Amino acid sequence: MLFTIKFVGGKHKPLFLLLSILFFNMAWLGRNSLILYALLYVYVIWKLREDKVSNVKYVLLIIVISIIIGFELFFIYNFLRFGEILETGLSMQLSDPRFLELLRDKNYFSAVYWKENVEHYFLNHAFLSLKYPHINENPAGNSIFSVYPLTLFFFFLFQKTIFRVKNNALFIGMGVSIILLITITLMLFVGTGWTQFGSRYFFDAIPILFLLLVFVVDKIPSVALLVFMLYGFLINYYGALNFFNKY
Repeated sequence: MLFTIKFVGGKHKPLFLLLSILFFNMAWLGRNSLILYALLYVYVIWKLREDKVSNVKYVLLIIVISIIIGFELFFIYNFLRFGEILETGLSMQLSDPRFLELLRDKNYFSAVYWKENVEHYFLNHAFLSLKYPHINENPAGNSIFSVYPLTLFFFFLFQKTIFRVKNNALFIGMGVSIILLITITLMLFVGTGWTQFGSRYFFDAIPILFLLLVFVVDKIPSVALLVFMLYGFLINYYGALNFFNKY
C-alpha cells in the first residue's frame, strides 16, 4: 500500500509500481485472502486515465504480468509442497475438535456459519471489570468493536464532504469494497480461528481500514480519539495478559 500510494501520488515512477506489486504478491502468497487487495490497482489505473494511453497500457501490462507470475508461483509452491496445485494446506491443518467433521467433508465455506461468526466478530463484546479476572471475554474471539475500538470510526467515512472529491471517493470505495469482501468471506468461513482474544482473521482488513481512517481522523474530536486509544491500549494489554495466563 505504501508503494502504491507513492506511485499514484508522485511522478508515477515504475520502481514504486514494481515494488508495490512485488509486496502485494508476497502478501497474498503468504495469506491467500489478501488477494482482495488487488482492487487497489483499479484505483491506480483510474488515476492514470489522464495520462497518455500508452502509459495506461504499460501500467496495466505490468500489473497483469506480475499477477500471472504470482499465480504461477502459487501453483508451483502448492504442487511442490502438497502434490496438488490448488491445495494450500487448509485440509491438512489441525483444528478444534468441534470442526473436525466439517473439515473432513471440506465444508470450509457455508452460509450455515454466518450466525455464529456474526456473534463472535460483532456481538460478543469483551469488557473490563473490577472483579477478577478483570476482563470478560470469549475464548473463540470477541467483537472487533470492543477489542479494536478504532473500527467504530469506520462509519465516519460515509460523509458527503469526503465523497465530493473524486480521488477520495474512488479510493474509499475500493477500500470499503476490500473490507466488505473480507468480512463476507469471514462470515462464511468455518470457525473464527482457534482460541484467541481478538479476531485474528480480521487482521486481513485492519491495514486498509486504518488507512481509510486518515480521511476522517481530523473530523473526530481529539478527546474522543484519546479516550478510544487509551481504552484500546488497556483492553488489549489486560486481554493479552489474561489470555496467556489462561491458555
